[in-house]
Amino acid sequence: SQVATIALIFIFTSLVWQWISTKLVFFSKSNFKYFVIDFLANYIHYGKDIGVEESLKLDYPSDEILERRRKGQEYLASKLSGGEKENKRGFDLSAKLVDCRFALAKVLIPLMRELEFPAKRNFVSSVVHKEQEEANQSSAPTGMHQVVLPNDERLLYVGSDAVQTLGIDTFHAPIQKEINRRMLLPEANLRFTPTSLNPEIEKNASTILQLTNMDQVRYSLSGSEAVDAALKDIKSSCRGKDFIVRFTSAYHGHVSGVDYLNCNNHIFLKECDPASIEFIEKYHYRICAVIVNPMQHFTGINKPSPPGEKLTMGGRNRKEIDRDTYAEWLHGLQSKCKYCTKYLSKVAFVLDDIYFSFRTPELFSFRYFKHPETGKNLDPDVLILGKGIAAGYPLSMVLGKKGFLNTYDKKYLLQVNKTVGTLAAWYGGVVASNVYLEEIKKTSTLLQLEAM
Repeated sequence: SQVATIALIFIFTSLVWQWISTKLVFFSKSNFKYFVIDFLANYIHYGKDIGVEESLKLDYPSDEILERRRKGQEYLASKLSGGEKENKRGFDLSAKLVDCRFALAKVLIPLMRELEFPAKRNFVSSVVHKEQEEANQSSAPTGMHQVVLPNDERLLYVGSDAVQTLGIDTFHAPIQKEINRRMLLPEANLRFTPTSLNPEIEKNASTILQLTNMDQVRYSLSGSEAVDAALKDIKSSCRGKDFIVRFTSAYHGHVSGVDYLNCNNHIFLKECDPASIEFIEKYHYRICAVIVNPMQHFTGINKPSPPGEKLTMGGRNRKEIDRDTYAEWLHGLQSKCKYCTKYLSKVAFVLDDIYFSFRTPELFSFRYFKHPETGKNLDPDVLILGKGIAAGYPLSMVLGKKGFLNTYDKKYLLQVNKTVGTLAAWYGGVVASNVYLEEIKKTSTLLQLEAM
């Protein structure tokens, strides 16, 4: 009896200690600073203005850095400021809008409010198509739009166009023209919603799944929505596992929820660190997904944007990891996720290609980061694409292998992923995507990509 009691006490104590130690480990890997920031958000107030010069000195920079900041501030002021008279319509309209993207001030560093500039380019008097003006002598590519500012200055329209890897004149301008033509066809009903199955969606789904070697697709309107939907799908498909592994400083869109910055149940690990791979296997029973933003290869792994980099004249002081080394890291990370899925429990390997896709001749990161020895592509379980898939029109996608996207046992009645949107597969975005993908698949385009 005493032995049994001691054994039970020992077992209970061990389980409690394991639970506590796991909690502590996960807490140490969480975004603790964001918990603190969210807590302090209602209490931290900027207070009295201190002036531009003092703002530039807030972090006690060296004389050399301070001088570069002064020059940077002067340069930005010359480019961004335009005066209230010129931009009065913009200021009046901005006061009526909530979305920060329409703000008429350029914030360099959130703390340094006094370094904001009234922007002359935030209000567009009109947009002119180059082909409509025979006498136009500007350098704007044929078929693209120009912004006409209140002072009659003309600039190339910069909106949400996909990165123009293949050139504006030869590739993107004709695509925009064809998209506009198809949207004006009698059968182009832009009121179609995702519940209206139609030939354009049928064509688009088949094309993108063939191009990416995936099994299923979910549509959204923006990259942030797509990431949110993907992670919810994966969590519901990996029943009982609630943690997402992501990597230090990697951006994956705006988090959902009511906190200012916090994203619950996210674990932050170091990229290119063997300890991170060991962590994933050790705690596989709590982890449902490992998400990577491959753009970190270019911006610097585990490196956030340095404070003041937009203000300090000069390039970023970063050490870029070489392509083969980063590719080996991604393949090793993928292998660990595949191992866990096959022998332990399901862990999705997710590539967030919202920023990466269509910015290199390989089109996707899973092709760009081939294994340096075997030459094999990456084989993600889930791939997330942004507006580049539709030449800049509102459309994003979550592509996945069977078993990862909303493919859980439907008899768990309360686990339904209710991420839906009336315009999630907006007809116009799907049409634009079809035009873009048709051009991408042409032999001439593929040869051009190979040459690049």
